[in-house]
Amino acid sequence: MKTEWQFRFEAIDFHFSKKHKYKGSANDPVDFGNGPIDCLEFEVRIEPESGKNCPPGVEQVGTLYITLAYGQEEAKPIALWVAQYMAQQISFQSGRFTVQYGMITCKRIAETEEEEREFGDELYSVQLNLQEVVPAPAFDSDKFQENLGKPVDMRLLSQFNDAAEDKSPIKRFLGFFRILESLFSGAKKVPLKAAFKASEKLRSNFYKLAPEGDFEGFVNEIVDIRHRCAHLKLGKSFGYSPIDPKVDEEVRPYLFVLEELCASCLRDL
Repeated sequence: MKTEWQFRFEAIDFHFSKKHKYKGSANDPVDFGNGPIDCLEFEVRIEPESGKNCPPGVEQVGTLYITLAYGQEEAKPIALWVAQYMAQQISFQSGRFTVQYGMITCKRIAETEEEEREFGDELYSVQLNLQEVVPAPAFDSDKFQENLGKPVDMRLLSQFNDAAEDKSPIKRFLGFFRILESLFSGAKKVPLKAAFKASEKLRSNFYKLAPEGDFEGFVNEIVDIRHRCAHLKLGKSFGYSPIDPKVDEEVRPYLFVLEELCASCLRDL
C-alpha cells in the first residue's frame, strides 16, 4: 500500500515556472514514533497554479504531493516531516515557501487487486485543523485614557508590541522575556533566577494572574526555556530550532501567561 498526501502551499517572493518531481531517501535510520525505519524513501511533486486569485502578498499557490510506501497511520508523521523539510529547503534557497496545515488530504493507493477490493471507493480522507474565530474586542476608551496618565518607557512599549506581532513562538518568547529581563534583572553578578525571585513587583503581578500558581517554579521554567530559545547547539542536543516539536510542548504553553505578565508589569511601572 502507498499513500499520497496533499498539502496546499504559498510561494512568496518567487514562483515556480513548471511542475517539479523529486525522489528522496534517508541514509540513516529514522524514527517518527512508530519504530525505526532503516531506509526511508519518498516521492515529492510540486504542482503550482497560475498566479491569479492569490492572497495579498503571495506570488503563487499550489499543491505539494508526498507519496510514501506506508499506510495512513504510519505515514502521517513522515508526511508532515517531509512537508516541513521541503518548506525549509525551498525557503532557504528561493524565498518564503509556506505549507498550509489547516486541511490535509490523504489518498490511499492500491498496489494489489486485494487492496483495490478492500479500498473500493473509499480512497480519500481529509483532516481539518480548525481554530475558533473570536470576535475582536472593542476599543476601550476609558482604559486608554487611564493608561495615558501613567509613565511608561516607550522602548519597552515598542518591545511589547513587536513581540506580540511576531508569529514565531521562539522569537515571541524571547521578545516578552526581554521586557522582564530589562525590568527585573538586577545587578550584573546576580543570577537571573535569583533576581526575578527577589522582585516583589514581579511576584505580585504574577499572583494577580495566577493566585494559586507557583511563582518560583514559573521563574525556573521561563529562565531555562529562554536559555534554550536563545542558544542553539545541535552538537550537544541543546536549544530549539523552529521545527522542533518541543516548541509546541515547552514554549507555546508559556506564551500567553508571559504576555499577560509583561502587560501587567508595564501597567504597574
